[in-house]
Amino acid sequence: MRRAYWAWLLLALSVVSVASLAVDALVRELIPEGRSFWIVQPVLYVAHRQNLDSPAVVQVSGGSVALLIAVIAVSIIRNSIPRASPILELTGALILGGALANLVEVATRGSVTDFLGIRGSGGIYSAGDLAFYVGVALFPLTVFKLVARMSRRRTAVIAGAAAYLIVVVVGLTDSRSFGVVILTTIVLVASGAVLLVRPLPPRPT
Repeated sequence: MRRAYWAWLLLALSVVSVASLAVDALVRELIPEGRSFWIVQPVLYVAHRQNLDSPAVVQVSGGSVALLIAVIAVSIIRNSIPRASPILELTGALILGGALANLVEVATRGSVTDFLGIRGSGGIYSAGDLAFYVGVALFPLTVFKLVARMSRRRTAVIAGAAAYLIVVVVGLTDSRSFGVVILTTIVLVASGAVLLVRPLPPRPT
């Protein structure tokens, strides 16, 4: 594994994590817990809450193992498909960096700073949650781009559609994650429109 690649991947992950932690720290400093107000009525609002879904020990230990496995997986994929789109690292940095920010908050403060609510989404989110969900929204597109480098476009479309269905199923079984289904759909519609006018580069032979 190239040291430069590890450094780049960890830097991207760290930037997302630090930015998420900084936003949450500002929320704790500027907005008293329990206060709420509209940003875009009646859709987007702020409601500061300190939240912990499960015991801190469980979240930190399980999350740390999952993060390590995910970082290694991203690196293995990049080694296997060296010419894959940089969206792989972007998606990985958003998902892993957002999750890491939440883990750091749980480990240091005992709770996560949730503050951004989206009406109809089923929950209030921290900055780490938002980064994580944007990464998840990019996941089907990332799968499509990776498979397109190795196989036919039809296979890539099927793989991307399967990844989208996974996101939808998870989102529909957890009301707090429903917003990511909407976001993922928006990303896929937008990227599909781009692909119609900008075809994929040819596969390496």
